[in-house]
Amino acid sequence: MSVSARALRSAGLDWVESIPEDWGTPSVGANFEVQLGKMLNPSAAAGDSLRPYLRNINVQWDRIDLDDLPLMHFDAGDRARYALRPGDLLVCEGGEVGRAAVWDGQLEDCYYQKALHRVRPYRDDSTRFLMYTLTAAASQGVFENEGNTSTIVHLTAEKLRGHRFPWPQPAEQRAIADYLDAETARIEAVLAAHRRQLGAVAARKRAAVSNALGAHATARAPIRRLVTTVTSGPRGWSDLEVDEPGHLFLRIANVPADSIKLKLVDVAYIQAPPGEESNRCRVRPGDVLTTITAAIGQVAVIPPLLGEAYVSQHVALLRPDQTRVDPEWLALALWSEDAQRQLDAARYGGTKQQLSLDDLREVRVPLADLTTQRSVVPSVLGSLDSATRLESTIRAAVDLLLERRQALITAAVTGQLEIPGAPA
Repeated sequence: MSVSARALRSAGLDWVESIPEDWGTPSVGANFEVQLGKMLNPSAAAGDSLRPYLRNINVQWDRIDLDDLPLMHFDAGDRARYALRPGDLLVCEGGEVGRAAVWDGQLEDCYYQKALHRVRPYRDDSTRFLMYTLTAAASQGVFENEGNTSTIVHLTAEKLRGHRFPWPQPAEQRAIADYLDAETARIEAVLAAHRRQLGAVAARKRAAVSNALGAHATARAPIRRLVTTVTSGPRGWSDLEVDEPGHLFLRIANVPADSIKLKLVDVAYIQAPPGEESNRCRVRPGDVLTTITAAIGQVAVIPPLLGEAYVSQHVALLRPDQTRVDPEWLALALWSEDAQRQLDAARYGGTKQQLSLDDLREVRVPLADLTTQRSVVPSVLGSLDSATRLESTIRAAVDLLLERRQALITAAVTGQLEIPGAPA
């Protein structure tokens, strides 16, 4: 990646300091037609001309997901207006505003809904170059303040047409897009290898815990026989959150997916009201926590000297009967493969998955005598910590690659790089 030696001028844009002298900064609307998709309505779900259409969720960065496309009625006028053709750019109007991908004609007959803009060049400008430019702009927070008087951010067609971006001539646009296609593909290949590594480490880690406990277990027992308490936090306590100082309020974010150590980052605080509710959901050292909504089955143990802390309604508190089970053994058992399968089978709900406390009580876990538990736990935790450190190293490499990818895109679409094959 070599820095461009071309003469530069001020870009006149908040997020770009300078661009090549021969580049412009036209509005999107000067070079592209921007058309919002068809609005959903009950009558559109039926009809004699049902066609597949793309939603916001189908459009990811530089990728279109065609799994399970819904159908909607598009009459002849709709089909003329909302048809997609190869080279169209689809841009998200809400959600992750500005997220974009180019339609390559993956389906012969496909349309799009109102949550998306279709961006189509008037002449020979490159939608792939524009897609990379939107990636760079989004990384710089350009779209964060879009919207209206509501708190929900939307990128209207009018606003998208009005956005100005660094803009070379079409031949250079295509050269830059081709260069970024090749370079980002190389980075994505390395990222994919790292992600496979992460998946393999995670699988081996959970299998190792399961095997170690299983090798020493002499029985299996439901959690209800091993604890004195199974509860969760009261509803509505998020309204009691205060700035520090206060009492720790333990939420899903504090219960990690990759270990059983409580995660004290992104912490919240509350002023717990006196009374039975507070007593019920206040944690003690050795309590085991597990998440019961959204990311179900994450586990952590309350360490000594934590201080006064309470669980939220999304976290279950298990108080082990320490005459029968070691807290860390119980946490590892709950984290093991078999227990996780049981938790997964017991979850319910649609878009917001949940686990009932009654189902949690019935999860069966491996059990050994206390002496065996306490002799096995340290070595299992040591292996778990080593694997977790390896995962952290791989994640750091992934983060660096993502940063490099973004820096490469931003530098290329703002004219800061020498691009092989680009017109001088």
